[in-house]
Amino acid sequence: MKRWLPPILLAIAVIVVGAVVVSSGGNDELPRVTYREGTPGDVMALGDSSFADVLAAFPARVGCLRDVTVAHNWDLGTEAGFYEANYIEIEVPNTSAQIRQTYVHEFGHHLDFNCVDRELRDAFIAAMGHGPSTDWYSESWSWERRPAEQFAEAVVAVVGGSPLHADMQLTSDAVRVVEDWARR
Repeated sequence: MKRWLPPILLAIAVIVVGAVVVSSGGNDELPRVTYREGTPGDVMALGDSSFADVLAAFPARVGCLRDVTVAHNWDLGTEAGFYEANYIEIEVPNTSAQIRQTYVHEFGHHLDFNCVDRELRDAFIAAMGHGPSTDWYSESWSWERRPAEQFAEAVVAVVGGSPLHADMQLTSDAVRVVEDWARR
């Protein structure tokens, strides 16, 4: 009887360890936010919670997102945030609510950069009432009329925030397009 006890315990241990590894395996695949040195702790906490909210609101898009690096900036001039290829700068001297909305907006650009395809862009552009030849990143239009900026604000709406910019008018159809895309 003693000879069977160790192999049985070994088998149980292998099953338990295997179950733990399998159950925690998905967490290793989630994209992460990293911060530049010197980023204040409360700004990092807002970034982490905002990114978690975006991931929860866009479950079908988690797999296409990459890690993103965030830096804080004390003065971005007329901008509250800035996004470029998996890198975000957030202007810090704002309220917590403003910083959170800025994070979600900039994470919307992160979704756009990593996940958005032509089909979604065409559907979003049509839902916003723009013509089919509208340039997603059009520099000839004012900021609030650019589809890429409108998309980032639609991400804010889907996550459950108030639009960051009062001048930007989103249609309910455009928000619905982004909501549907978030889950399919």
